[in-house]
Parts: sequence; structure tokens; C-alpha cells
Amino acid sequence: MKTRVILFASILLCMGCSKKGDPSPASNLTAGHGSWTYGGKTYTLTTTSWVNFTLVALADKPSSSGLEAAFSSASPATGDYSIPSSGSTLAANQVMISVVDSNLPAITYTSIDGGTVSVSRSGSSTTVTVTNLKLKGFTAKLALDSIYVTGTITKQ
Repeated sequence: MKTRVILFASILLCMGCSKKGDPSPASNLTAGHGSWTYGGKTYTLTTTSWVNFTLVALADKPSSSGLEAAFSSASPATGDYSIPSSGSTLAANQVMISVVDSNLPAITYTSIDGGTVSVSRSGSSTTVTVTNLKLKGFTAKLALDSIYVTGTITKQ
């Protein structure tokens, strides 16, 4: 429960720091559907939101986790997006994927060079599909082994 509160508080803090005109008002926190799998566990999406140019999906079972897809604009077009080189600025056709596992110690897994992510849009609905994408793990103090993530998240 404590980790879920921390995860939700982090999202709300990001929302509160947005600028006028950003596509991420607090009312943007809604239910979505989908799931993602990594480390042998499948996480079922419970809540989604746009935070600046990042689609955030949260899950609370089997434990708290979040999947983020960061784009260079708030309305990514339908198509395939590539993963940029580490440390690069996102171009119009690129996306950065992160998974946050809030079990202590908290671990953030971030996409590294290579791979593609598919995006489809229908009206105000956005679907992001990740297939066997390699992510590198980090804690506050050290780098960890890589994982692979697969899943689909939809923000309606």
C-alpha cells in the first residue's frame, strides 16, 4: 500500500508541475485498459494519464508498477517509433519507455538503444504496444541487469 501511495503521489506531483497549455490537467487521470509483463509478472493497468508528453500507466497488482511512454509531442501520430540512443533528445519519430517497480528498493528500467514501439490513435484514444523491448535497470545507487517488457496500454 505504501508503495502505491508513493507512485500515485509522484504522478500527481508531475501533474502539478505542468505549465499552462500542457495536456495533463489533474482531471486527466482516468481508467484505461491493458497490461505489461516483465520479470515473470504480468501487471494489469488500473489508471492512465498524460503527464506533459508522457503517457503513464499504473498498476497495483501483483505489486505497484508503472509503465511510461515519453514522446516529443502530446499527440503522437499512429505509427512505429524507434528507441533513441542513450542520452539523446527525442525526435518526432522516437519514444522512450520506462518501467518503474516501486517495491523497495525502487527500480527504474529504461529503454536503451534499439527497438521499436507501435502507437495507434482513434479519436482521443491512444494505444501503445511494446513487444519484447530491452530495458536497463537502475536504482538510486547502481545499474542492474536488463529486462524485457511486453505489453499494450490504452488511454481513452
